Amino acid sequence: MKLIYGALFLISMIYQSAIAIDKIHTCFPGSVKEICILGHVFYNRSHDTRHIFPQNYSIVRIGNDGWSKAIDSVIRVFDRQLYAELGHPPAVEILDSEVEMLEIPRALRHANFADNRLETFWIEQGTDEPLLSYVDLSRNSISNLINISVFVNLESIYLSSNRIEALELNVFKNFAKLKLLNLNYNRITALTGDYFPSSLTYLGLYNNDIKTLNYSALQLPSLELLNLERNYLSTFDAARLLLGLPKLRMLRIGHNSLSHETLYSALEVLKQHNVSFRDESEEVACYYSTEEIEGVCMERQTMGSGWPKAVVLSILTIVIAVLFVLVVRWVFIAMNK
Repeated sequence: MKLIYGALFLISMIYQSAIAIDKIHTCFPGSVKEICILGHVFYNRSHDTRHIFPQNYSIVRIGNDGWSKAIDSVIRVFDRQLYAELGHPPAVEILDSEVEMLEIPRALRHANFADNRLETFWIEQGTDEPLLSYVDLSRNSISNLINISVFVNLESIYLSSNRIEALELNVFKNFAKLKLLNLNYNRITALTGDYFPSSLTYLGLYNNDIKTLNYSALQLPSLELLNLERNYLSTFDAARLLLGLPKLRMLRIGHNSLSHETLYSALEVLKQHNVSFRDESEEVACYYSTEEIEGVCMERQTMGSGWPKAVVLSILTIVIAVLFVLVVRWVFIAMNK
């Protein structure tokens, strides 16, 4: 009986394979020798369609750049099977294609899955060391990074515009080759642990919710650029920070909640150590609700941040007004005598 069922299953598979429609994908005109750019890839696994992709390319790119409104491609799942169908290229870029499930092959070196619907990702099963050195998962919905720790050969990580609120302790510590870590536009509230490897040269934390820094945990001897703009820091000790960042040459701290006194003190320390701090981007002119202090854009000081001065000024105003009234009254009386 089992033999009969097995034979029927085999016949069914052969029949379905025979009636499957081949969907042949070709590279866009203008693709160079090593790069294949594909569009309008609506990939789903079924017995009705067999996808045939170009082979022997070093880089395969699918999807638009994320700014276009049109749906260019839809690929819900990327895993070892699709990777094999693409010909095992060293670099894969699948952008704005509604990817929801991502299994990163161990042989993949360059992965760009920006502008998708990812909440998590994982590594292909196996024992070979993962070769991934570059990954861009920007503009997804990732909140947990625990699975990234297995990719020990990473050199560049882009995770901007996700939903990361906290960093798992030591999640990046085994990355001896990591140079660039971009965590801009997330929801990180504090840097209180030993998160980062000593190899880092760039750390981007622009537009997070950071309120406190643990200076003793920021021991990054190779770091050259640190971006802390648009956070909620109300205190800042530049001298303590620089003790752990001896090679720092550029620091961005604009648009925080620092008082004028704290900011001026920090800028003086940075100048003494030849660390650049001026906003040389489009924000150099500052917006209407901000002010520029030595090239650093800061929110305008509220009355609450300098209430003693405000009280003194109010008292002086009242005293002057009273004196003015008394003088006018004295003059009026003198003229009517």
